[in-house]
Amino acid sequence: MFCPKCGYENDSDARYCEKCGTSLIKDKGLSRNKKFFIIGGVVLIAFLGVSAGFILPGYLNHGNNSSNSSLSNQTTVASTHGNSNSKNSTANKAHVIDSGSTSGYDDYYWNSDFNYKWKAYEYDKNHIEIKGTISILNPPSTIEQNTILRKDPTATNPELVIIDVSPKMSGKSGYETYTTMQGYSTVEDYYMDYFRSNLMENGPFR
Repeated sequence: MFCPKCGYENDSDARYCEKCGTSLIKDKGLSRNKKFFIIGGVVLIAFLGVSAGFILPGYLNHGNNSSNSSLSNQTTVASTHGNSNSKNSTANKAHVIDSGSTSGYDDYYWNSDFNYKWKAYEYDKNHIEIKGTISILNPPSTIEQNTILRKDPTATNPELVIIDVSPKMSGKSGYETYTTMQGYSTVEDYYMDYFRSNLMENGPFR
């Protein structure tokens, strides 16, 4: 048996090196423990790998489900909110009672031919809003004009109607005036039977 330290050849049954005294007995227990540790480490790594294979997909699915659920809840809330707004806007929405168009020549602001289109929206019998579009031919220009007819609830004379024009045909500023409803009891009747034919058909407010 050769000495692992000095290389001296000893008898096969020698326990110590005859030259340097180094123990010639191998620690079989330590070697065996190393094997056990190695095997145990391999088994542990394999176990962790298998466990990760089962646990990770479940965790990812759970995360996706949570995310989808959150998005679903947000969508529901947004949808409910939208429906609520839709109902409110419908409840407050006016309906069209009249529309028309006319054309003419403006010698006050533009010295040009024009076309005028409008729609009249009724909020109630005493509140009408006219949305008009004035198209000036030369130079080409477009003006969006809003005209509101309404009764003044604070007025002492119930036959007065407020006319609010914005902007004027010039496209600048606006004005508000009062006038009589010509004997009509509601703004709707005043518009349909007098205002439309005597004012609207002659063109936009100047």
